[in-house]
Amino acid sequence: MNFAFIPSELNKEISKEKPNKYFKLYKKDNRNFEETMKSHLIPFDEKSAIWDNDYEKFIDQRGQLIYEKIKRLVGEISEIEVSLEEEPIGVVKNIEKKMRRFIDKKMMLNFKGDYWEKIPSDIQERIEDRIKERVRRQPYEKDNFRKVKDKINFCDIMDYFQIVQNYWDIFQDNFGSRAELQKHSLNIKDYRNGLMHVREMNRIERKQGEASVEWLLKILDKTTK
Repeated sequence: MNFAFIPSELNKEISKEKPNKYFKLYKKDNRNFEETMKSHLIPFDEKSAIWDNDYEKFIDQRGQLIYEKIKRLVGEISEIEVSLEEEPIGVVKNIEKKMRRFIDKKMMLNFKGDYWEKIPSDIQERIEDRIKERVRRQPYEKDNFRKVKDKINFCDIMDYFQIVQNYWDIFQDNFGSRAELQKHSLNIKDYRNGLMHVREMNRIERKQGEASVEWLLKILDKTTK
């Protein structure tokens, strides 16, 4: 757990220094510090033992990282789980894009084209307000939001779930149970807010959010196929 591949010159450079000293220096000088540390499977967040020079704690922390890496390589952890661990915000943003495309296609098919008037009025108002704010800041984009598919880009994740609930007869075959959709939508909302607003989540909130994200992704991917 205390073995790493480094050049001999670097090994000599750091041999007499404490970890917290040389890691602080490298963090300052290396623009790719996080990627470098990840590639070596070295813990580097604020709770990492490298900042306290705590050797035993470091061995435990790095051992856990290596163990998790082994589980991924042998297929014990799914691709979704890996993505949620490594880049959860990216996964949430991706699921919002997929949900938007999915709703747009379903609504277009069922209402044969422009379905703006079918969007619940409270969501319409929120979208219009967001577009006005966008145009106020970027006036050259004022003609970019005439089509309904461009307008619904301004929905948030809970707006999409509300549209599904409002037109349950259209979406029932995809989501199966209204109660399940409600449960998972609330989990995803809490999980997303925790990530976007850097709010501390407890283990239960995080696991529930991850499970609900995986549930929705599987539905969207199956529908796309």
